[in-house]
Amino acid sequence: MRPSDYVYIPTGITNLDRKIHGLALGELTIFSGGSGAGKSTIINHLAINAIQRNFPTALWTGELMESRFLDWFDQMAAGKNFVKQVYGYDNFYTTPDNVRDKIHAWTEDKFFLYNNNYGCGSTQLLADIQEVVVKKGVKFIILDNLMAMELDDVDGNENKQQTELIKKLSDYAKDAFIHILLVCHPRKEQSFQLIRKESIAGTANITNLAGNVLIAHRVGKDFEKRAESIWTRDKIAEMMFFSVIIEVVKNRSDGVVDYTIGVYYEPESRRIKNTEDEYIVYGWQEQPVQTTIDDIGDIPESVYNGEYDFDKQQDF
Repeated sequence: MRPSDYVYIPTGITNLDRKIHGLALGELTIFSGGSGAGKSTIINHLAINAIQRNFPTALWTGELMESRFLDWFDQMAAGKNFVKQVYGYDNFYTTPDNVRDKIHAWTEDKFFLYNNNYGCGSTQLLADIQEVVVKKGVKFIILDNLMAMELDDVDGNENKQQTELIKKLSDYAKDAFIHILLVCHPRKEQSFQLIRKESIAGTANITNLAGNVLIAHRVGKDFEKRAESIWTRDKIAEMMFFSVIIEVVKNRSDGVVDYTIGVYYEPESRRIKNTEDEYIVYGWQEQPVQTTIDDIGDIPESVYNGEYDFDKQQDF
């Protein structure tokens, strides 16, 4: 494939997209992070931004109840201006029913929440993935997480089972020209260490077979102390202004390693933001009337209506 033939799902995290272009169709990404690092928030962000750009998305989660997941998803899609604070609580917000209905209408046939309890083995999981890709045109699969999957229907020890599953996922991503993101928990790290690629639980083939490996770090006093073994004090001081640090520890296509991106967290909306004042208008909201500016020429209609041709890379 020529570079112009590649198709990427933008993450909505500006500096990450500038560096690795986004999440390439045909690849597998491993995503990890410690407890409380914001993994669930980030995968919600990735899902909503994929839907915004008309990449249908399916998500399997073994971490959260369906109702809790949807509450968080709706809160993020709604945004700070549309959620309501629950009386008597400092950081408990809910999405009004009229807004929730608009969000669900927008995501119909674009977002599919699957099998929260993982009541099936990996063979059935792979069959379900294939079905939603073929029948619904899904281009982005999120699996949260590896440890919640049942691997007993694959022969061999645990490492062999994991390797076989990762290989099948990687091969299917290439064959179906989709992107698969697999959340993997870290091993129990020592109290003075920061999570590294080698900290990801399971066989080494988990990261070897992936196109990208990303790690999330929640910024705080604990992070500041652990980070001293990795980065300079000046770099750590810069990181401390952010809520979460996303680290690229592997990127096969462009060779990006040891690259960090800082993002902000907004409690009211649970949104991940590039700047503290960023506000994204998602597709469920009525769009303002667009005008053409003469000195930049005609703007493709697909920029406004969210259409995207998967068979051709488009740059706007």
